[in-house]
Amino acid sequence: MGLNYSFMSGVGQEGGSGLVGVQFGSMIVLPLNNDIYTKVGLFYMQGGAHFKSEVATFDLNLQYIQIPVWGKVSINQKNLNMIAGPQFGFLLNATEVENGQKRNITKVLNPLDISANIGIEYALRPNFLMSVYYSIGLTDVTNNRENNNALLNNALTFTLGYSFHL
Repeated sequence: MGLNYSFMSGVGQEGGSGLVGVQFGSMIVLPLNNDIYTKVGLFYMQGGAHFKSEVATFDLNLQYIQIPVWGKVSINQKNLNMIAGPQFGFLLNATEVENGQKRNITKVLNPLDISANIGIEYALRPNFLMSVYYSIGLTDVTNNRENNNALLNNALTFTLGYSFHL
């Protein structure tokens, strides 16, 4: 469970700022050896951005189901780990809010969002984890094929988790 600060980047996206959203889900960790693991998960994530121009001010609110596929490497063989890998997001809902008016724009946006993630994970106690990671958007949210103004999802995410052994 965690919080993220999401924002958009891309050509022509000046004037945008981030939004705070929630994320929750679960992951399974598969050991490859004593220091290297694979983490695969399923998350619900809220993202988006706030845009302000001379003409209009609006929020873009996005909801995704995300599937991260990460590598996890032990840094100090105790409680500090590096995590990195791709994440595949599937758009559930997208709304644009302008002047209090909400408009569903799910069908006009790209249903697939791919990002590259890198971060660290720290074991607070044997079963409690804390992580922070940065997601760099790799696919255009707008599905705009007519020009080069790509809009990319980015996020800084903080999570707390509980781990248990099956």
